Amino acid sequence: MKSLEHIVFDILRHPETQSDPAFIAFIHKNPNHIMTLLKLVEHMQRHDQNLDQEHSQKLDQKSDEKLDQLHSQKLDEKHSQNALLIEPVSARVSPDTTSLNKAETLSSVAHQPTPSSSSLAGALDIAPESLAKKPLPQPTSSPQPALHVEQKLNTDPTQDVGLVQGLCHDQQAQMIDNVSVAIESDADLIPELSSINDPQPQGANMTSITPAPTYRFQVNNARVGQDYQAQIKVVYPEQAQIQFVADSFVFPEGLALRFDAENNRLHGTVALAQDSVFHFQFSTARQPEQILQGSCKISVIADPRSLWQINEPATESVFRKAHVDSQRIKHPQFNIVAASRRGRSHEHAGTFRDDDFSILNIAQSDWSVLCLADGAGSASYSREGARIAVENVRSLMQQFFNPAKLVELDQILAQWKIGNQGPHNNQLAQQIHAQFYQQYHLIYKTILEQIDVQALAMDCHAKQFSTTLLIAVLKHQAEQTFICTFSVGDGVIAAYSPQQIRLMNVADSGEFAGQTKFLDKSIQHDFANRIKMGYFNQIEALYLMTDGISDPKFETEQGLAEVEKWHALHQALAPIVKAEDAEQQLLEWMHFFKPGHHDDRSMIVLSDRSSAVEG
Repeated sequence: MKSLEHIVFDILRHPETQSDPAFIAFIHKNPNHIMTLLKLVEHMQRHDQNLDQEHSQKLDQKSDEKLDQLHSQKLDEKHSQNALLIEPVSARVSPDTTSLNKAETLSSVAHQPTPSSSSLAGALDIAPESLAKKPLPQPTSSPQPALHVEQKLNTDPTQDVGLVQGLCHDQQAQMIDNVSVAIESDADLIPELSSINDPQPQGANMTSITPAPTYRFQVNNARVGQDYQAQIKVVYPEQAQIQFVADSFVFPEGLALRFDAENNRLHGTVALAQDSVFHFQFSTARQPEQILQGSCKISVIADPRSLWQINEPATESVFRKAHVDSQRIKHPQFNIVAASRRGRSHEHAGTFRDDDFSILNIAQSDWSVLCLADGAGSASYSREGARIAVENVRSLMQQFFNPAKLVELDQILAQWKIGNQGPHNNQLAQQIHAQFYQQYHLIYKTILEQIDVQALAMDCHAKQFSTTLLIAVLKHQAEQTFICTFSVGDGVIAAYSPQQIRLMNVADSGEFAGQTKFLDKSIQHDFANRIKMGYFNQIEALYLMTDGISDPKFETEQGLAEVEKWHALHQALAPIVKAEDAEQQLLEWMHFFKPGHHDDRSMIVLSDRSSAVEG
């Protein structure tokens, strides 16, 4: 059987008992009943001891009938006295009884001896190492005067208080700190059991417990793979003065952080995206000698790039297309490099690239044809619509630039005076415009006809093949460059020179962000306005790009007008298009990461071979 000291220690000092919500609620709600609990336990033990004694006496009587009769009578008298002392309490603490009769209880307790001052003090102030050595307190033979006892429970917060995520208790975080007890009589120690849940103390001098303040800490979020520096903030109580123990910090695996005591900061790197809790010790300015346990939660945000998956389209998909494509054309005066790659959104969804391109240099001439198409993401077969568009541009322009047409166009341009707005120049411009209008319109009609044929074969609407289209036809010479463009939808065509940026198309935008127009019959009424022409001096490069590149690089229409952004783009791409593996380097460059921009990316760059790029 456990001693009284063991039982009291288990109830009031054991961490598992202290963390029990019901016990915590009972102590804080009814602090005056601590002594009640102690007294009930004491009576239970005395009852058990007397029952053992009674059983032993009965055995002795039965085994030895020849004992002296007088001695037997004395034993019976002692047995009767003990039974009279214990019986009322035992009847009311049995497992089958849920309440006490107050009048009977107080009557029975009044006949019990009051424990001595030393025995009661020993029950209240317990050192763990003394539990096995201290004997069970024995009742005195006669009632004792009432006692007045003030004791303090010795509780080590570093041993008895568990770590709690994100907070730490102060000096009174242990279950009981200061206890002041006043005992007037034994009757005060055993109230009715029904009054245990009474939230109000029943005496002005009963036990008083003051709840301990709570400390809460906070740090900024970290990102995987990035340097991290942050201070530990005390969010409650406000303006609390905290001193951290520098060598007490314990971080979980994957959280390679250190505490810099000089700057009072955490710093390091993190490798895992997860919510973690680290632990530490600290003291307060109010009680610097007391070391408290603390903990704090830190959230580590994953690198967004690591969240993207690369999935293959279904094997039964029609109109299959390579995920990347590139091409390069070398000319004595210029280089043409084109590249197209599947966007991260398509990689993640396991769908095909919707963009397509074609580039063409007319043999034995300075004329070139550059074309980009961006299939509508909402259209099931837009990738095929984009392919149909660029293939028709290539084949029909190849037919257009026959030897006779090359001679005719070269003669017109030879008469064109750059910068001259006179009637003669306007007449020359109208002649060229008319020829390209007819050719662009032929391309437009041919593309729509072939899309209708495919839609009929697939038993779907032609809108399922929707695509944008950018075309640039140019004659690039050492000093002069003629450009004629056609466009429908978004994307950019721009002529670059260090002195000026010339936008050669007007992007179509819808009512809402991300909306645009596609190549269909609705553009017939303003077809002529979609053709732009210019004859310029000192053009170093011509850029065609789908919105997968123009949106993250320029963001808005106003951004397209910012010369600094174009200079930065040209500085980055000019060395790439001059490299021996220019098409591969351009594909790698286009794989840049920018949050919110994960569409297919396609670009064509014509760069003058004689131009130098300043580093």
